Amino acid sequence: MKTLPWIICAVLAVVALFGWFRPKEQTPSIHLRDTLIVRDTIHDSVPKPVLVRFDHLDTLPIYIKDIDTLRVRDSFYIPVPIERREYRTEDYRAVISGWHPQLELMEVYRQTQTIIATPKSKRWGLGLQAGVGYPSGWYVGIGVSYDLWQW
Repeated sequence: MKTLPWIICAVLAVVALFGWFRPKEQTPSIHLRDTLIVRDTIHDSVPKPVLVRFDHLDTLPIYIKDIDTLRVRDSFYIPVPIERREYRTEDYRAVISGWHPQLELMEVYRQTQTIIATPKSKRWGLGLQAGVGYPSGWYVGIGVSYDLWQW
C-alpha cells in the first residue's frame, strides 16, 4: 500500500514531462489585441440648404469686339452675386459658394474603429483540489492554485 503514492507520483511526473516537451501549437489570438477598421461610404441624397446668404458682389468684365476697329476695345462690367450655401446633417457639414451654387454629390467616408481586447487568463485561482497529503494520505479540499502550463 505504501508503493501506491510513489506510483501515482511517477505517473504524474511522466505526464508532466510529456506535457512540457510536446510541440507547441499555434493558439488562436486569445491574448492578442485586435483592431478592426471599417470604412463606411454614405451616399446621401442632396438635402435642402440650411443657410443661404449673400456673400459678396463680384464683377465680371465683358469685352466687346468690334469687327471694324483693331485697337479700340470696349468693355463693360456685370455684377455677379456670389452666394454661400450650407448643407448640414448629423453626419456631415458642407459649405459651398459661387454664383447659383448647387450641391451635386456628397460622399462621407466615416471610419469606425472597433478594438477587441481579450483579457489574459488568470494564473492564480481558488478551486477544489484532490490529491495525496503527506502524513495523512488522501486530501480533498479547497485551495489556492497557480497554473504553470496553459493549453
